[in-house]
Amino acid sequence: MIRDKLILLIPDLFWPTKMQRLESLKVPPFLARLKSQAKERNILHAEGLSETLFSLFGFEPGDDTDLPAGAVSYYGEGGEPGTQCWAYASPVHFVADKDKLYLVDSAQLNITEEEAGNLVALFNAHFKQDDLSLVFKQPNVWYLKQPKCPKIKTNLLESVVGCDVGEHLPIGEERMDWLQVINETQMLFYGSEVNQSRIADGKLNINGIWPAGFGFMPQIKTDIDVVYSSHILAKGLCRIANITQYVMPGDIDEIGLNKKTTIAVINDFQVSKSEIELEKWHGSASMLHEGLLRLVGKMNGKTKKDIVILDCSGGVYNVNSRVLRAGIWSKLWF
Repeated sequence: MIRDKLILLIPDLFWPTKMQRLESLKVPPFLARLKSQAKERNILHAEGLSETLFSLFGFEPGDDTDLPAGAVSYYGEGGEPGTQCWAYASPVHFVADKDKLYLVDSAQLNITEEEAGNLVALFNAHFKQDDLSLVFKQPNVWYLKQPKCPKIKTNLLESVVGCDVGEHLPIGEERMDWLQVINETQMLFYGSEVNQSRIADGKLNINGIWPAGFGFMPQIKTDIDVVYSSHILAKGLCRIANITQYVMPGDIDEIGLNKKTTIAVINDFQVSKSEIELEKWHGSASMLHEGLLRLVGKMNGKTKKDIVILDCSGGVYNVNSRVLRAGIWSKLWF
């Protein structure tokens, strides 16, 4: 008999243990137990939150094509992709460090709607003859649309932040064309009034875009019953599959347990990583532990449901009472 499942997606659950100079790091023992009981890694063949969501909805990343993250996310924001090819075109700040290039994502740039509108209009005028155009529904989330999808394979922004951009550039037959688009956009944006004003105000300039996730609107059939998440990709996948989507509640034990297959996305650990805030990570770990204890307590003797954590980097962990019954903190080496 196949038991009901609650699948918790928690990207960057263990991020601090991968950093140096953390000899005094104190972490919850239940995380140590989770780590020691990890199942086979990468059973979904996915890396990152977006790929994991797609895999759970039945998609597999192709060797030379993207998962249609742009089209699905635009649909998740209430857009209508139609028959166009869509991609993310995330506004970013590129910064050189010696012989490497890094980027700062839009979440850290505090882009206003007026700034986004002016830069998007500048891009659209410049690339009109190439049938490329940008649109946005939120100032920090932009999309690129064109009639046909390019013959390239890209990396989603979530896998590039904190890494050398040079190792994550597009590959494929039309690679050079898209490197030119990225470079031209840098030059175009750098001289804009928007960025001259931001520089004068001591803000990071918006000196480029990161195109990724090219594809057309897909069709989806899934056994998932409900998803708890505000992530725009999750919203899009739910809207296409016509399944229920809720905002993630403040406490994990408020998740409903009356559906066969439930997915919940917990972003707190990913936020603490993006801000490199260990205190936030500690707080998120404590809240997760306490919430899981309450949730398992509610289930005991009443609901037969497996709780599984996916860390979105290949780790699969079963949650049970024995894992959760541990002291508050201990030193841990992974």
